[in-house]
Amino acid sequence: MSPAERSARHGKLRTDRAISQAYARLATDARARETFGELLGCVRGRSPHLLDAPVIEGCHLGVEALLNLARFGEGYVRTIADWTGPSTPWRSAVGSLAQHLLAE
Repeated sequence: MSPAERSARHGKLRTDRAISQAYARLATDARARETFGELLGCVRGRSPHLLDAPVIEGCHLGVEALLNLARFGEGYVRTIADWTGPSTPWRSAVGSLAQHLLAE
């Protein structure tokens, strides 16, 4: 296995671990947990760069952003499904998603 393949595999494992931890943190909030799953599915299909966000001090910034957005699901002014998802770096994708869901 090449160093690049090893690095990509390590990044995927860290992302998967962060997603599992996010689901565990939402265990007592069924609505936010469901919303997180919808957000995750949408991001994977439309703007996967969001999941390439860095992990800083054990915190995956992209997954953390989705978790926080999921907690505010009752305040969405648009549906998750209507977000087109940009092909931009992860920070821009988070901003685009937050603006789509929450901005009037």
